[in-house]
Amino acid sequence: MADQPLTFAVHAEAANDVQVWKTVTGATVSEEGSAGVFILETPKGKVVIKTGTTVAQELFASLLAKELLSGLVALPQIRIVSFNQDEFAAIKDRLYALTVKSQHRIKVERELKRPFYMVMEFAEGRPLAGQGLDDVVHDCDFAKQLGHLIAFDMFINNWDRFPAIWENEGNFMNALVQPGTGCAHRLVGIDQAITAISPSAHATGFEKYASKVTTLLEALLLAPKEPCTQLNKLCEAFQMWTGLEIKGDLGSIQLGILEGVSSIAAAVTPAAVRAVRDKAQSSAAADWEDVWQRMMDLIRLEFLDAMIELFVSFKPRIDDVLQKQ
Repeated sequence: MADQPLTFAVHAEAANDVQVWKTVTGATVSEEGSAGVFILETPKGKVVIKTGTTVAQELFASLLAKELLSGLVALPQIRIVSFNQDEFAAIKDRLYALTVKSQHRIKVERELKRPFYMVMEFAEGRPLAGQGLDDVVHDCDFAKQLGHLIAFDMFINNWDRFPAIWENEGNFMNALVQPGTGCAHRLVGIDQAITAISPSAHATGFEKYASKVTTLLEALLLAPKEPCTQLNKLCEAFQMWTGLEIKGDLGSIQLGILEGVSSIAAAVTPAAVRAVRDKAQSSAAADWEDVWQRMMDLIRLEFLDAMIELFVSFKPRIDDVLQKQ
C-alpha cells in the first residue's frame, strides 16, 4: 500500500510554542490506564499530553514503528518535553490550572510532577471497539493493515493491543479507525509499547516468546488463507471488543501478518535499531536523577537483535508463499 498523508487535527511539532500552551482552553483527563493522559484544546486543534514511567520506551517504539511501518499503518507524531525547558513549565502550569478542581486532581498532581512529558499528535478517529464496525472489520484492506500492525507488535512484544500470541484480552483502544485516502478505512496505531525480554538474562522467557512467534508463522506458512487455530484468542477478543465474528476475515489478517513480517525483515537491521535508540536517547533535553536513562536501559537491544534474526530467517519462505497468492 502506498504511503498516504495523515489527516490528524494537529501535528505535535505545531504545539512547540510556549504561548500556545498559555492559551489552551480546555483539558480532559483520560480515565484509561495508570499513566496520565490529557487531551488539550488549543487554538491550533487538539493535542495529547502523556506522562508516566514508560514514555522513553514508547517514544523509541513509536520512532521504530515510523521506520518499519511507513505506508502500512498510520502513526501519530510524538516528541518529548523535558523538565528544564520553558515549554514544560507552560504545559504544567496550564494543565494544573484547568484540572485542579476536577475529580482527578490527585492523579493530575502526581503525574505533573514527573520530569518528562510526551506531546502526541491527536489522532482523529474512533477506537476499534463497540458496535457499528461491520464494514470496517470486514474490509479486506483494513484486515491486512491489522495484520501489518500485529507483525510489528510481535517484533517488539507489544502485548497491549491485539492478543495474537499473548494470553490476554487485548486493548483495542490502542487502535483507531479513520477514513483513508485511497482505501475505505485507515488503521491508526497508538501507544506503542515494547517489552524487551533479554535472551541472556531471561533465556527461558525469551525462548518461550520466540517459540510462540515461530509457531504462529509456521502455521500461517502452511495455510495462509485458512483460519489459523493459533489466532483463536484474537477472534475471541474481536468478539468481546466489537461483537463481531472475524473468522471469515482471518485469511486477509493472516496475509497481512506475513506481509508485515517480510516488510520488517527487509527494512530492519541492528544498525538501524541502534540509530533509532540513539535518537530516542537524545530526545530528552536533560536527565533528572537518571530517570530517562533507566527507562532507556529497559530497551534491551539484544532482544531486538534476536527478533531481527528470527524475522529474517522466515522472510524467504514467506516471500515464496506470498508470490503464490
